[in-house]
Amino acid sequence: MTNLHLSVQRQKAAILQEMEQIPHIIRGKLSSQTYESKGRSQGPYFTLQRWDAGKNKSQRIAPQQLPAIQEGVAGFERFQQL
Repeated sequence: MTNLHLSVQRQKAAILQEMEQIPHIIRGKLSSQTYESKGRSQGPYFTLQRWDAGKNKSQRIAPQQLPAIQEGVAGFERFQQL
């Protein structure tokens, strides 16, 4: 094996090891939204948006779910970078 081949193998192993460190992955994008009701701004509330079967799906996120969803979305972004 050449030094270049060994270097590539080490890089692949390092990337796979880093992927294993991602606790969970959620595909999509989080958006913060507000709305007007009776002249007052309401919110913010959060939605998770993603493409599924060629359609844009949007799901409202409960406040207690937000930290886990944020972590999952960040995990997906990191996975894509790797």
